[in-house]
Amino acid sequence: MIGSVEATIATALNGIRQKDWTRLVLSSASDGRWRELIWWHNKYYRVNGSNDGRRIQVPRKGAPEIPYERELFYPSPHSRFSLGAEANVAYFSNDFAINCCETIEQFSENPELSLEDFLQYGGGNPTPGWHGYPLNFHLALHAVVLDLSSNRSLFFSFVSADAGEAIWTVVANRDESKRHTQQLAIAAASAGFDGIVYSSVRAPVDAVIPDTNLVVFNKTAIESGPPPTHEGI
Repeated sequence: MIGSVEATIATALNGIRQKDWTRLVLSSASDGRWRELIWWHNKYYRVNGSNDGRRIQVPRKGAPEIPYERELFYPSPHSRFSLGAEANVAYFSNDFAINCCETIEQFSENPELSLEDFLQYGGGNPTPGWHGYPLNFHLALHAVVLDLSSNRSLFFSFVSADAGEAIWTVVANRDESKRHTQQLAIAAASAGFDGIVYSSVRAPVDAVIPDTNLVVFNKTAIESGPPPTHEGI
């Protein structure tokens, strides 16, 4: 079955003509929605007596670093929408709560996470011994990202109904089939996209909250801080 899904996605991507990819890129360039959002990135470091974020700290994964000067881009060979074992990517969420659902194990590993579960953790300490350092970013004006946040996105008009259903099943799935999203990421990067926006599969099952995630392929596509036009920041 997995091989069949992989073949279906490959066939669908091979069937998208260059002029169709160009249309998708141009559509993204003219769509300002994603550039108007704040994109959150959080990482956790061991709690100690000097957690001001500007001294070297020990992260849960990787080498010691300064939290507020941390590297965002790494190879993520087992993650959704990555470019495999060699190319670097970075992940963000448009809502801090969703970022917590993505990065805190008690949330991300619970397929039945409820809003009540999430709020109970929010009132306590879901990461004992670890301290998070959230940073926010915005997409650069020149950035173009492929919209896969909905099965009604323009991309799906360029594949057959059956292929679109297979692709969306993979995009919306949290099991091992998620690795097939890497086929989509590699094709998007080859077509000139700087990243992909997609819906989180980690959101509480009984809540309707902003749940869009972003994977970025190019460092120049993301800039520190909120977008210049964002109000209230």
